Amino acid sequence: MKRFNEILMVIGLFFVFQTKAYSESIVKLKKQGYVDPYDYGRPILGFNVNTILGQIIPFNKLLSNTGDPSLTLRQNFGKYGYRVGIGIIADPATFEANSVNFNLGYCKQISLDKRFNYITGLELKVVSTSNRGTFVGISRYWGIEYKFNSIVSVSTEMSFRAGATDFGSGISLNPPMSFICHFRL
Repeated sequence: MKRFNEILMVIGLFFVFQTKAYSESIVKLKKQGYVDPYDYGRPILGFNVNTILGQIIPFNKLLSNTGDPSLTLRQNFGKYGYRVGIGIIADPATFEANSVNFNLGYCKQISLDKRFNYITGLELKVVSTSNRGTFVGISRYWGIEYKFNSIVSVSTEMSFRAGATDFGSGISLNPPMSFICHFRL
């Protein structure tokens, strides 16, 4: 019984010291303008959900093929972090890749309130399609993220792309037409 009390006291002291250290780090983050402790250092996995939403929304009014199809991994440390994405569109009959995209860059997240974040960043983007050739360039993006809870969120973003294509140089402004669902791991 005495051993059990000692273990409980050690666990209690650890909890008290850990909580103090944790709260001091949160205060430091709040002073930097970053207020969401759940995102600090946690990987966030996201994917384009337009194809799924196109099946649910009545009369199929949502454009299900908008945006780059991708699986995105984002990780923030305070306001700043990185983002990596890869996506493939395959022909369902032959399983040949019609489009492949890859992006790598930095991101910045600013909490607007408890539920909304402003996200922005710059990334290197490579998109190769069977009918439009290959694009290699940079992409600057801006968006809004809505957090349902500490695990699930949804976002949309617009981007400005500039780079080289098979046909010369290319510049495009992509409106926020796709929705990305995120899960904090």
